[in-house]
Amino acid sequence: MNDDKLLEDRTEGAQAFVLMQNEQFAKAIETVKQSYVEKLFSTPVNQPEAREILYNAYRIIPEVIAHLQFVIDNGKLAHAELDRLVRLAETKKSWSQV
Repeated sequence: MNDDKLLEDRTEGAQAFVLMQNEQFAKAIETVKQSYVEKLFSTPVNQPEAREILYNAYRIIPEVIAHLQFVIDNGKLAHAELDRLVRLAETKKSWSQV
């Protein structure tokens, strides 16, 4: 993996972390989930297509959250790898000065 990709992953991970910590984002997620549940339970039984659409929409929300967590974790790994590369470069530099 090249340095640019590591930097990109680290940045995206940090952005995803900020988003997940954002109170308004958390409220929005809960509001959307509650809205889907209310609409699902208020949809007549004789409208299975509409109910299925609402059910699937509700099921997508945890997948979005899981993806954001993946981006956060990937960013942490990229950060650790960048730190390792910096330490390695510093070690090589110090050895070349000996």
